[in-house]
Amino acid sequence: YEHKHIYMHLQSRVPTHFASVSINLQNVHKNYSVVIHSATASQVGFANIDFGPASTSGHFLFTVSQRSSEGQEGSEMHAVDLSNAENDDAEPSFSDREYGYTDSISDEELVGDVLRKKPQESVYELCCVIVCGIPVVGEDRLPKLKAVLGKLFARIHTQYKDNYPLESDGKTKGYCFLEYPNSEVAATAMAVLDGYILDKNHVFSTNTFADLHKSFDPDPQWKPPVPRPYTDFGDLWWWLQNDKCCDQFAVHYEREASKGCGGANPFVAVYEFNKGKEPQLASPNSERQNWTASVFQWSPLGTFLASIHHMGVALWAGRNFDRFVRFQHENVAMLDFSPLEKFVVTYAMPGNRWKEDTDSLRIFDVQTGEMRKGFSLMQYQRDNNILPNWPYFQWSFDDRYAACPKPGNNGISIYESEHFTLLNKKHIVIDNIRTFQWSPTRSLIAYYCEEKVANNAPAEFGLMEIPSKVKIRAQRIFSVSDAEMFWNKNGDRLAVHTERYQKKNIKSSGGVEDVKYSKVTSHIEIFDAREKEVSVLSLPLTEQYVSFGWEPKEGDKFCVLVSTKHKVTPLIYALDSSKHTPQLISKFEPGERFTAVAWAPNGGWLAVYSASASGAIMFIDSNGTQPTQMTLVEYPGFSKGYWDPTGRYFAAVYTIGGGKGGDTGYRIFTFQGKELFRKNLDRLVQFKWRPRLPVKLSDEKIKLIRRNFKTSFAKFEEEDKYERGRASQVHYVCCTAVYKSFHYFGKIYLRNSCHS
Repeated sequence: YEHKHIYMHLQSRVPTHFASVSINLQNVHKNYSVVIHSATASQVGFANIDFGPASTSGHFLFTVSQRSSEGQEGSEMHAVDLSNAENDDAEPSFSDREYGYTDSISDEELVGDVLRKKPQESVYELCCVIVCGIPVVGEDRLPKLKAVLGKLFARIHTQYKDNYPLESDGKTKGYCFLEYPNSEVAATAMAVLDGYILDKNHVFSTNTFADLHKSFDPDPQWKPPVPRPYTDFGDLWWWLQNDKCCDQFAVHYEREASKGCGGANPFVAVYEFNKGKEPQLASPNSERQNWTASVFQWSPLGTFLASIHHMGVALWAGRNFDRFVRFQHENVAMLDFSPLEKFVVTYAMPGNRWKEDTDSLRIFDVQTGEMRKGFSLMQYQRDNNILPNWPYFQWSFDDRYAACPKPGNNGISIYESEHFTLLNKKHIVIDNIRTFQWSPTRSLIAYYCEEKVANNAPAEFGLMEIPSKVKIRAQRIFSVSDAEMFWNKNGDRLAVHTERYQKKNIKSSGGVEDVKYSKVTSHIEIFDAREKEVSVLSLPLTEQYVSFGWEPKEGDKFCVLVSTKHKVTPLIYALDSSKHTPQLISKFEPGERFTAVAWAPNGGWLAVYSASASGAIMFIDSNGTQPTQMTLVEYPGFSKGYWDPTGRYFAAVYTIGGGKGGDTGYRIFTFQGKELFRKNLDRLVQFKWRPRLPVKLSDEKIKLIRRNFKTSFAKFEEEDKYERGRASQVHYVCCTAVYKSFHYFGKIYLRNSCHS
C-alpha cells in the first residue's frame, strides 16, 4: 500500500517441466493478470501489479495457472483479502493465527540472529560524543565557531554530524554534540578531545551520550547504607601454620541417596593430607551437603573457597569456613579471580540471547562485595553474545589492569582497576589479533595475530609494554596455521609454538570454507625479554608437536612432547646463553601416548602423563645435568594430574560429569612416583589442591637452608620414625584390646555352655 494505490509483488520459481505460470486476480471491480515465462529451467520470475486506487481493496480470487511445454495445463485457486490496506500506518502481518494455526516457536528462537541486527538505541548513543567547554558565542559568531571546531573534529574522521544547542537569547550553551559513524571512531574522538586546550579559557571534556544514563537525580528514597556488623573470621591463613606443613585439598563428589529417595546427594569436603595417613577433614565444619550448586573454586592464594549458587557467588574463609562475602548475580555459569584476590569476575548467560544485556559480565570487589563494573557481551561480540573464551578478562600480575578483546576483535581493551576506565581512554588496535597473555611478573603483554593471505599479511607475535603501549619486539612469520604462547614463571621468557604449512587447500561447500593444510611442521620460538633488545631463538621440531611446559624454578629448561604414529617422546631442552639454539639434554624412549607436561611448582621434577584409557604417568628427575626417568605408573582412565603447591605430591584424578564409574576417584603419589594413598568414589566431580601464598626467601636464607640440609633431614627423619612408631603403638594397643575382649567373651561363652 503506497501513495494511495495497492500493489502486489509476485515471485515464482517456474518448475523445469512448465513453460509459464499465469497468475490471475479477480475482483468485483476489475480483473488483473500476469504471465511469468520460464527462459531457463527453474528461473525465478518477478511481476508487479498496480490495483489502482485504494478503494478497490477487498476480496480477490487468486488463480495460478501452469502450462507445460507439451501443452498440459493445471490451475489452483486461493482467496486474498486486502481489506486492511486502508491503514497506511499498519505493518504487514505474517501471523498464521487467523487461519487457526499457532506456531510454538517464537520469533526470537527462529530468527534471533536477524532480530539482533535491528538498530538499537544504545548503539547510536555510543556513537554520539558530548563535548563540553566550548566557547559561548552569539548567533553572529556561531558560523566562525563551527568552522574552527569543524577543522578539529574532521581530523578525527571526516564523516561526522554536529549540533550546537542554543539558549533562548541565541547564544550557545557551552557544549555540542558530535555523531560519528561508529563507536570506535567515537571512542577515539573522546580520547583526543578530552582535555584538549582550545585556549587558556577553554579546555574540553568529553562523554558519550550513553553516559547520561548514569546521571540521574538522587533517589528521594535513598538512605545511607547501614554498616555491616564486623565478623571476626579469625586467622585467614591458619592452615599455613600446620606443624607438619600438611597440604589441604577439596573434593566435590556425590553420595547415593538413601533407598526410596532416589538421586544423589552432592557434597564438598576439604581434607588435610599427611604422608602415611588417611586424609582427615580440615575442620569439623569442612564437609557440607549442597555447598555449591555447580562447581567450587579456590582463590589464587588459597584464602577463599568460592561456591556458585542460583542467586550468585559466595566466598568462604577462616577455620570454620564461614561466609566471608557474597556477590549477587543470578544464574552464574563462570567465575574467576584476579591474581591478588582483589576482584572476582562472574559471567551469566543473558536471559534473552538476542537482546541487549548490560551486565552479563560483572566485576566485584572481594572485600566489600560491591559490583565495580558491568559489561555487555553483546557490545564486545557485536554479532552474538556467545562467550568466546574463559577467563574473558585477563589480569596483570599486580591486579592493576584487566584486559579483554576489543569490540570487533581487532585489538585489546585494557581497563585500569582503580576506576575501570579504558587506559588513556583508548583501545589498542591490533588487526587480526587471535589471543594475548600477560607476563606473570611484569606489565608486559604478548600477543598473536593470525595471518591474512588475501592481504599478504604474515602472522605476528609481539611483546607490548603497558601503559606506554610500545611494541618492544614483533616477529613476523609466513604460512602459520596455528600457534600457542607460554610464559615461564619468572616472566622473562616467552615460548611460542607455531604450526607452519607448505600448502593450503580451501574448499567451499554451502558457504562454509573447509581449509586443509599439507606438509605441516612444528617450531618453537623463544623470546628472551630480560634485556632491552629482545632476542629470539628458533627451534624446529623434527616430529609432530603434542605439548609444552616450562620448568618453573629458573625458567631455563622446558619439556616438549613430540609424536610419531602411536608413540610420544618426551624431550627436555636447556637454554645456554652461549648457544644460539636450545640444547637437547635428554631424550626418553618413545612410549605411551602422553598428552600433558606437569612440572612440580618449584621445578626439578616433572610428570608427563596420558589422560586417556591407558592412563600412564612418567615421573622424571631433572635436577642433574642428565634428567632421568624415576618410574612409570598406570592409572587407566584418569582425566587430570595435579601437583600440590609444595611439589611433594602428585594427584592423579579420575572425574566424571555424571553417572557411575567403577574406578572414579583419586590417587596420590610422591614426587618420585610412589603411591601413598588411593580413594575410589562413585561420582567424583572435582579435585583441587589448596594453593599457598608465595614464599619469597632471600638468597642468603636459601643458602643457609641448603647448608643445613643434612641436619634438617636427620631431624625430619627422626620425627617420621617417631610418628611411625607411634602409629604402630596405637595399632598394637588396639589389637591388644580386641584380643582381650575376645578372650573375655570367650570365657563367658564356655562357662555358660558348661552350665547348660
